[in-house]
Amino acid sequence: MYQELIYIVDVIDLYYVILFNFRTNIKVASVYGSGILSNCKTLRGLKMAFHVPAQTRAVDPYSSYNSDNVNSLTRIVSNGLDIISSGLDVDISNSTTVIVHDGVAIKDDLMIHITETNIIIDLNDPDWFVEETAMIEYNAKYYVVLDYIFEKIKPIPTATIRILKTRSGFTDRYMFLKCIEIVNGTLGTLYDYDPDNELICRRGAAWVDNTSNSSKKVLSFTSTAAVTIDGVETFDCVHNFDAGTEPIIVQVYSTVTNEQILPSLIKIRNSNTIRIGFDINPGNISVVLI
Repeated sequence: MYQELIYIVDVIDLYYVILFNFRTNIKVASVYGSGILSNCKTLRGLKMAFHVPAQTRAVDPYSSYNSDNVNSLTRIVSNGLDIISSGLDVDISNSTTVIVHDGVAIKDDLMIHITETNIIIDLNDPDWFVEETAMIEYNAKYYVVLDYIFEKIKPIPTATIRILKTRSGFTDRYMFLKCIEIVNGTLGTLYDYDPDNELICRRGAAWVDNTSNSSKKVLSFTSTAAVTIDGVETFDCVHNFDAGTEPIIVQVYSTVTNEQILPSLIKIRNSNTIRIGFDINPGNISVVLI
């Protein structure tokens, strides 16, 4: 049987052999014997009844479990983008020090879990900087980045946390974690994006679908739409619903970073208005009501 099958591969297109194997069943060989070749030849005149789109798959049966096809499984979460799955937050410790927390990122399809907690970065130490010079600027903006690029080389590449001064030098080898603003020679504000280029931003695993349908409504607000009430930055969402019949799921996302934000206040004002609030103005947001 195997000799006949090898001969068929030599004279018939691979597509037809696959069609024969899966649609006709290989057991036919034991019934028709050498007649299998003439049966397969009749397939030459058939037209393909379906379209096979360009594709990649992970992981095909009998394929080798190498880094390329196994790592591509992360696209279930990342959609093929470089994202922060969880954590990797950045906080200010003092006027010259920031702290990077543990977390999980997907970079170049590779899952990177930073397990070290409270990574202390002293901006007076040049070793933390890509440019190898410490914080000497009086007023500036720096990026906190995860530095990693996937390469099949030895030693195996490892991920590092760095400070990038030259924002124009931000390339695909870096993942943006935070933007630090230096004001009067000390740490000022932390941003989830570059205030001068909002396309460079912190990207999370939660992506909002900005389309409404019969069971979902998406409302967009700019930061200036917030109304301060008792120290809380509030937004009123108008939605036609009966507050007494079914629950409403409220999800809030930053339109800059696409990360989900947890409000500190969710309140039903009346039969068609939900008020959400934040301790700090969240910037431009999308509110999803389900």
